[in-house]
Amino acid sequence: MILYLQEFKFIIKFTKQCVKLQILRLWIIEITYMKITDPINSHTMTAEVEALHRSTNGDEIPCTRELLSEHNLLVYINETPTFSISCSPGQLSELVLGRLLSEGIIDGAEDVDRLYLCEDGYRARVYLNKDTQPKKNGFFVETVATCCTDNKMFNDDFVVRRELLPVTPIEYKDEWIHTASAAMRNELPLYSITHSAHSCILIRNGDILTVSEDIGRHNAMDKVIGWAIRNGVDLKQCIIFTSGRVPVDMTRKAIRAGVPVLASK
Repeated sequence: MILYLQEFKFIIKFTKQCVKLQILRLWIIEITYMKITDPINSHTMTAEVEALHRSTNGDEIPCTRELLSEHNLLVYINETPTFSISCSPGQLSELVLGRLLSEGIIDGAEDVDRLYLCEDGYRARVYLNKDTQPKKNGFFVETVATCCTDNKMFNDDFVVRRELLPVTPIEYKDEWIHTASAAMRNELPLYSITHSAHSCILIRNGDILTVSEDIGRHNAMDKVIGWAIRNGVDLKQCIIFTSGRVPVDMTRKAIRAGVPVLASK
């Protein structure tokens, strides 16, 4: 069932013939320690718009272009509105799981009891296994990621404040990075349509495990991290290859997830 769901989402995400799909389906999946209720929704990853192509001699030629769709997801933790994410409307459960880990709210799948996505994909509700009640810190300063500035943190009541721990290095081959770079250059459907999507590739022992694309590079990273959580993959043995620059907040995400190698094209 898990593989079928992933393949089905891939079809919705990348096949233009399926972008108007209206049938909603609901799946309840048992993975590791958590239950994920993951509806398939009819949101499209791209939108076709009318445009004008201006040539070098000044001529304006009417044309159509595919642009990335932008989606807003509001996340509740134990019924408390905690953050919102501006993102591309695919792999939303992976995005939420990855964000929880990379922002220090959970340590792994064992901390999550349930994750529910409403059928329209605009709200996610996470219930933590641990008996966690929101703590009122009294003083909160919202930090905004270095892309997707419509992302918002409403509070840090569930964030476990801890120092970043050293990551254990692993051995890897340069050719693994080159393979990921070639895949990113030639094989990403959303980028090939719009030429504007960020992407991340998760690699283990030279094998590409999964690929994510999103309007924001932070989201793309969280999606591959969330995929690893959902599929029981040990991130301490993995490499993340990203399409974007690597600011300090993305580096922190990788360290919190235990990823030993973070590379950029």
